Amino acid sequence: MTIASTYGMRATMVPTVSPTAPSSGAHAHISVEPVEKHKNFLAGVLKELRAIMAITCPNPASYERVIDSHWSGGTWVAWGTENRETPIRLINGLSGPRYEIKCIDGFANPYLALGAILGTGFLGMTWQLPLEAEDCPLDPGKMDTEERENWGITCRLPRTFEEALDAFECADWQIIMDGVLKRHYIAVKRKELEVLSTVEDRRQWLIERY
Repeated sequence: MTIASTYGMRATMVPTVSPTAPSSGAHAHISVEPVEKHKNFLAGVLKELRAIMAITCPNPASYERVIDSHWSGGTWVAWGTENRETPIRLINGLSGPRYEIKCIDGFANPYLALGAILGTGFLGMTWQLPLEAEDCPLDPGKMDTEERENWGITCRLPRTFEEALDAFECADWQIIMDGVLKRHYIAVKRKELEVLSTVEDRRQWLIERY
């Protein structure tokens, strides 16, 4: 903030500062060991991705980034090798494969966000969940229903924060998140929604506070 103000600018964590400007995220890169468990890890994250987004995209403004065909991860629960149009992208780097989780932005608490991703991935490994979604090389947003189903893509990401929060409230995360923490998080976020509903120029209000 100080450096930006020195040059007459404002730094902000708001992901979309203008309807016509590019958006920004806070993507996480995660490697999985042992490698033979990575599909179970991915299956766990995909299974809970709708609920995870209540933590990784925790503001109504976050969902301005949840759009198809803009390299922001798209609107479908999917993954793909080097695919920038899926919320989870597998990257085959020099040090081995890693996952880029794209549905995170600057509003997120990084500790809770990484805890949710690692925790659900851990459950996938513990329960040896099978990976049902195929490695998708295409943009799911440009497919029809039959094409998506052929790739195992059947579920859409939340399009609003309220939808994500409802998914999180229904999620059974007792093993990875204390129930008291979960209830308090939901209560705080629902109160934030009440406050935001009274704000006339919501975008500017958020920019000034974040």
